Amino acid sequence: MFRNRSKPRDSHFLRLVRIENPDVRRERARAHTTNGLLLYQDASDLEGAERELYIATGLDPESGVAQFHHARFLVLQGRIEEGLAALKIAVKRESDFAQKASAAPEFSDLRRDQRFRKIVEGAPRGER
Repeated sequence: MFRNRSKPRDSHFLRLVRIENPDVRRERARAHTTNGLLLYQDASDLEGAERELYIATGLDPESGVAQFHHARFLVLQGRIEEGLAALKIAVKRESDFAQKASAAPEFSDLRRDQRFRKIVEGAPRGER
């Protein structure tokens, strides 16, 4: 609030308003996903990569891309349960991620794991 005591008519109030626009949130999630991938791929800041991917999935939990890449990172860090949960969401959103997970090196140790197989093999067949 700005109050001009000498000229009360010039006083005004400011209010910060948050506009909930899903498109803006999706764009921000994409930006955080990209940042996370860049940090992850060059291994310059793995903690920062995890933070960026976490933010991306929080901003747009429906994003299969953000969930898939966060799953890759989590599994690589040994956080298997969290990684499989994120992978399940990614495959549910976009079944193409089942095939990508089958080929991704981060999931190589899980290929015989029943939980992984259930997620990957449970994807709609026509879209894999």
